[in-house]
Amino acid sequence: MSRHHLIDLNACLERLAANGDLVRVRSEVDPVHELAGVAYRFEGKEVVLCERVKGHPFPVLVGLYWNRAALARLFGCATAQLPFVVADAVQEWQTRPIEPEVDDNGPANEVVEEEVDLSRLPIPTHALGDGGPYIDSAVVIARDPDTGVPTPRFTGRWSPGLTG
Repeated sequence: MSRHHLIDLNACLERLAANGDLVRVRSEVDPVHELAGVAYRFEGKEVVLCERVKGHPFPVLVGLYWNRAALARLFGCATAQLPFVVADAVQEWQTRPIEPEVDDNGPANEVVEEEVDLSRLPIPTHALGDGGPYIDSAVVIARDPDTGVPTPRFTGRWSPGLTG
């Protein structure tokens, strides 16, 4: 699989499955505590795709980054080489950025929502003491209200919660 294919999640899932690194949970999973329990069961092992999340139209992918060996197989390298392969890819992206290709008929344009409703997202409630559902690992792109400049953030160190 070339690096180009790593930007296609479906191709990544196919590759993970072919490598034996993907578990598909086809039964319905409750996003309140049960989804976290499934994640805990497989933590550090296979990547988990919960295909049916109670009350939500979308699946949930868990653990894409928690197993270095699986991630290395996805990148087509040895586990020991994974940090260097990723660092090289980031450096290449920084020194030679690629202009985006605009495709008005691409998959991102297949679903258009007039009103954004975050409650449709299957955001899990992890623990009994949680104040509600939290996104625990994602990329959020928000605009600075003063400058209008987009500010991408990886949520690995802070977790946006859903309230209201």
